[in-house]
Amino acid sequence: MKKIIIALLTTALAAGVLAGCGGDNSSSVASMESDTASLLSSQTSDSSDLESGAESTVSSEGSSAPESSSAVSSQVSSTVSSKPSSSSTASSKPVASKPNASSSVSSKPAESKPSVSSAAPSKPASSLTPQQVAKGVAKAYGSDYLPDMQMSEDMIYGLFSVDKNLVESAYGEAPAISANPDQLIVMKAARGKGAQLETAMNKARDQYVETAFVYPKDGAKLNASRVVRNGDYVAFIMLGAVDEANDDVTSAEAIKFAQNEVQKGVNAFNAMF
Repeated sequence: MKKIIIALLTTALAAGVLAGCGGDNSSSVASMESDTASLLSSQTSDSSDLESGAESTVSSEGSSAPESSSAVSSQVSSTVSSKPSSSSTASSKPVASKPNASSSVSSKPAESKPSVSSAAPSKPASSLTPQQVAKGVAKAYGSDYLPDMQMSEDMIYGLFSVDKNLVESAYGEAPAISANPDQLIVMKAARGKGAQLETAMNKARDQYVETAFVYPKDGAKLNASRVVRNGDYVAFIMLGAVDEANDDVTSAEAIKFAQNEVQKGVNAFNAMF
């Protein structure tokens, strides 16, 4: 394009010069214009050839571009598909489960704190001695508790002939003066033999009631006497105030009075456990 412009300028300049010089040079001017026209035609043809070549080059490059893009896309796709997915790898990998803190705390057994009581703890029943039980019974009667002497072991088993193998320990009290028949005997049976000892004591009690010698005024108390058991503890109770209101010990009133007095001891005995 630059060559065409230069040729045109050169021709115009030359024509101007020759015109200034006169008509003799008209043939020269015509010849120069003819040369300039052929030069322009040649340059135009070359320019057309260059433009068509450029267009064909661009066209071929444009048509080949999708192919290369398709090839690249195919290569990338195959590469991506052949590479394992990070998400699938992560999902196939076992996840370590952390122990739940709340369940760990809840499965752990809670420590129970002993309740604080202002009252002194009571002794377990199994740790009581026969003497302690007897003292508890005596307290229920107050001044109407007439025994004032501890009975020896020989005296106890002399009155109540039971198999000593059934007995772990025994304690008894009776009045020092025989004017009153009151007696309290408490036995702790050998382990697991409480029922056998109770049976033996009831049998001994019936025999004692039949053979004992008491004053007529004490007949109702003798007949109201009882054998009671709580666990491995067995007691013979013949206690209570003297009934001075009833002269006839066989009357219903005298019998009822004696039974009520013995019942005080039964209640106190059971309250010990």
